[in-house]
Amino acid sequence: MFHLNAISDMRRALVRLSVILSAGLICSCGQEINNSDELTVNESIENKYHLPKIEIELKISEYLLNKYRGNDYRDRIKFSYKYVEDFNIFVIYYMSEDICGSGGCKLSIVSEKNGELTELGLINRVVLPIRILKDKRNGYPVFSVVARERAGLTVRAVAFDRVSFPRWPEDGESWEVKGEDGELLIHNNSKFVVASESR
Repeated sequence: MFHLNAISDMRRALVRLSVILSAGLICSCGQEINNSDELTVNESIENKYHLPKIEIELKISEYLLNKYRGNDYRDRIKFSYKYVEDFNIFVIYYMSEDICGSGGCKLSIVSEKNGELTELGLINRVVLPIRILKDKRNGYPVFSVVARERAGLTVRAVAFDRVSFPRWPEDGESWEVKGEDGELLIHNNSKFVVASESR
């Protein structure tokens, strides 16, 4: 017969486990990922949209799958994202065996208005990590990405040029920066989600 304190402890443990599972801190591969900063970001998204995180991820999935509609590899796209509340934009890093190449994968920066996502830039050949810098250009933040160039890996700032973010890290409004500058957004240990039309 269980003591009342033991039962209470078990209840608290079950509640804690359910919170961890619902927050998505245990990925499908069974590896635990500690992303306390990502929880804060996801909570701010839910507060703004009054939607659960899963609905936000479905919206991003729809955006990505529509970009590659008709391609066989669209069902194998995985993405990680962060919401930058001050600018009402999503930063989405995504990959698949067919989308990525030796130079890296893709980074989409999209704005949100009335529930619709509009692409501000699609940057190709990007390697993690992605950081947000303190600078602003033409109304949007400047990001840093890792680019694989002939001389090796370099860290480059990429900025909005009034039309879009650069298509390649070394094009348009871009310049070399120090790797540790800025706030870390997406990195190798970030949680990745499989793009799907349903959850």
